Amino acid sequence: YAYILSKWSDAIDFVFVQFYESYSHAAYQISNLEVDPGDFLVGYVQQLVSQEEGMMVHFEDDSSVGLKNQFVSLPLSKLVLGFANGWALNSDLREKVVFFESNALKKAYLALKNIGKEPRGMGFWVVEEEGKHGVYYAKDLNDILNLQLEGMSGAII
Repeated sequence: YAYILSKWSDAIDFVFVQFYESYSHAAYQISNLEVDPGDFLVGYVQQLVSQEEGMMVHFEDDSSVGLKNQFVSLPLSKLVLGFANGWALNSDLREKVVFFESNALKKAYLALKNIGKEPRGMGFWVVEEEGKHGVYYAKDLNDILNLQLEGMSGAII
């Protein structure tokens, strides 16, 4: 998303950071190093904040991109934390994809809210898997974020 943010940041409403990607840094930290999932999320956001809500991207490492190295802003007002819902609990994915329990998401969100560093929201992939393995993120995330969006379920913000 760095290229798109660097070119058209004003046109982007939110960035959905996918913590559920196969063999992600989140999966390694939580599954292999046994970092608490809520603490991982708080640390992720605090690191982003400590970097002035963005990151230095070395675009010049790939001349085909045609961009200079630059700081790419990712303000908390655009940050949506993205999680795998029940499908991540399939036995064939346990080593590959990290699953965040709702209580860990709540712990992280409340900790960040208490210090005024909460992200824009949280979301999940994919709505057709809602309810699989007893995971109901649409309701859970709504409860965590205290959203009361009339007529909507599965909202990401």
